Amino acid sequence: MTAMNYLLTTNDMTDRTKEIEQFLAETGVCRLGSGDFYVKNIMMPENSMIIGNGAATRLILGEDDAEAYVVNLKTRCTVKDVYL
Repeated sequence: MTAMNYLLTTNDMTDRTKEIEQFLAETGVCRLGSGDFYVKNIMMPENSMIIGNGAATRLILGEDDAEAYVVNLKTRCTVKDVYL
């Protein structure tokens, strides 16, 4: 990590959900570097933001579960520059 709310990819299938949610809860923003981020059911607090590097940043559902989702957006949340 180079900044308090910036995640780099681990280049594997590690679930990064909790780390992303922690940044969102603490700072309201989570910046993602280029690469793949495996997640499941990210709960975004109100007024929070996930920012990536366009098509170079991918959020991928980590489990094959019919009821699972990548991101649950609350009021006034933003996900930008991320490929879902």
